[in-house]
Amino acid sequence: MKDRTQVDDLYAYDLDESLFGEVDGTTLAYAPINDHEDTFAVCDMSNPDAGTIRLPGAAWRKLGLAI
Repeated sequence: MKDRTQVDDLYAYDLDESLFGEVDGTTLAYAPINDHEDTFAVCDMSNPDAGTIRLPGAAWRKLGLAI
């Protein structure tokens, strides 16, 4: 199993909620994570209580998201 320390640390950083932008044609929104280059938080606007998923940009791009 991969060492998840680097990814898990992303949850320790604040997000500027005003930076969330919608992904066209979906209920998803994304925002950069403060103090981290090329890292993003994604949330489902139709389920705001679910929280965010935070990953490096390269991981999101592997999933096919245009971040």
